[in-house]
Parts: sequence; structure tokens; C-alpha cells
Amino acid sequence: MCLTASSTAATTAAPIAPTTTAASDSVGADLPKDKDVTEMSVKELKHAIVEAGLESQSVGFCEKSEFVALLLEHRAGSIAVEGDFTSEIDQIMQNLNLTEREPVRSALLAASGDVSLATESLLDSMELS
Repeated sequence: MCLTASSTAATTAAPIAPTTTAASDSVGADLPKDKDVTEMSVKELKHAIVEAGLESQSVGFCEKSEFVALLLEHRAGSIAVEGDFTSEIDQIMQNLNLTEREPVRSALLAASGDVSLATESLLDSMELS
């Protein structure tokens, strides 16, 4: 079953989201942070992805190997998570005198958190408009 951005009655795909089950029923409730991702079940992988804040990057995944690769990249530190950039977004917005956060957040995510690359990208897009 592939993950989609939204679930409709016509499809069987379901987005991953935290469940509201009892702690004893919750998959991954006691999952160690250092558990080998290649040994995890797909349910455990999905739970770990939600916990890591990576669910938006897993939309469309169908194969276990895709979930494993995403978590391995995240654990290696090569994937930026949206919540990590609040101060950087504020810094860029102030430096460029911008009022909208979304373009800055998108540029920063695309630049994997590199403030100078994100600033450069935003300046380029401002010149084009």
C-alpha cells in the first residue's frame, strides 16, 4: 500500500499518521532509537518516520526499502527536518526584509539547512520576479 498526501474513499492508500491507541497496542511505543532500521517491520518504519517528522518526505512510498533508505539518510544527518530551522528562517527573513515564511522555509529545506544557499536561491527568485 503506497502512501499518499490524502486518502479518499476511492483509494486504498492511507497516509501515515500517529495513532491514538493504548500504549501497549502502539507499534514502536518502546522502540529503541538505535534499533537497526533494516530489521524493522513496515509498521515500525512508518512509526519511526512520523516520530522523526519525515512523513511529508515519505508520501508515495510503496516499498520497505524506500522507508529504510529515508530513515538511514535521516540518521546519518543528511536529511533536514522542517522544525529544525526556526531561527534560520527568522534570520533570512530579517536579512532580506521578507514577510512570508513559506518561501523561506521551502528554500531552506531545498538547501538542506544551508542559510547561504537558501539566501542565494531566494535572491535569485526575487530577481526573476
